[in-house]
Amino acid sequence: MTREQFIALVREEQEALRGFVLALCGGNKDDADDIAQDVLVKAYLSSSGYQDRGRFRSWLFKIAYNTFLHHVTSRHAFENIDEARMAAYSQLASAKLAI
Repeated sequence: MTREQFIALVREEQEALRGFVLALCGGNKDDADDIAQDVLVKAYLSSSGYQDRGRFRSWLFKIAYNTFLHHVTSRHAFENIDEARMAAYSQLASAKLAI
């Protein structure tokens, strides 16, 4: 994928990505902006591996979801993976209640 192709695809999905990340963050715009920026950097750096077998949106949202989980779990020191997952699920549940 060329840089221009990546930019064109991101332009098409930018609003949807922003809404998705904002919902995950329970409406916290500052966190959503930070995560969205990280997502786009990660996606660009990985764009050479994008196979165009699925939808670009699905690929981008998967990166966004994983980046969100990393953001949530990196704020705390957890005893184990189950505790980290519970914290992430709790954050997601709070976000759904805020919608």
